[in-house]
Amino acid sequence: MRTAVPAVPQYIIWRDERKISNRNTPPTTQTQTQIAHKKYNTRNMKFITTNFVKCAVKTCDSSVDAFPLQYSDCQIVQEELEYNPEFIVHMLERLEWNAVVKVARDLGNESLPPVKPEGLDPIMEDDQVILRDLHTLLVETQIVEGKMVCRNCEHIYFIKNSIPNFLLPPHLC
Repeated sequence: MRTAVPAVPQYIIWRDERKISNRNTPPTTQTQTQIAHKKYNTRNMKFITTNFVKCAVKTCDSSVDAFPLQYSDCQIVQEELEYNPEFIVHMLERLEWNAVVKVARDLGNESLPPVKPEGLDPIMEDDQVILRDLHTLLVETQIVEGKMVCRNCEHIYFIKNSIPNFLLPPHLC
């Protein structure tokens, strides 16, 4: 006689910057999972992420108001993470600075300059202050709860447990 065997949940374990997937057994201790979350900080939506998301509604694709989203009622935390000035310099080249300033203002930070800092050298001592401040804002500042609102269609995307929900109801797909 055969008996049904319950399915074993699939776990993804992060180790040495490689993803080892499809493990049929859970981590042997809770500490392994905690280490993975702490080392790679997979739990929180970083501020830098706000520069890469826009409204998912198809009618907003051609609108300039669909990016950046407006952030409101946000719970923010700062967690100290490893400082990497080279990463910040390379990311600055890819960031839409006006969007960074808008989102920072939505979240209550009025101290950003209106012009993107350029020509920063991670080795120069004078640039270290600016790079550390940008590191704190972009990488260490994390959004745990809140709302993202499209400035064009006013659709609200909720952030819960640092996970933004971009699923749309059928009438908006």
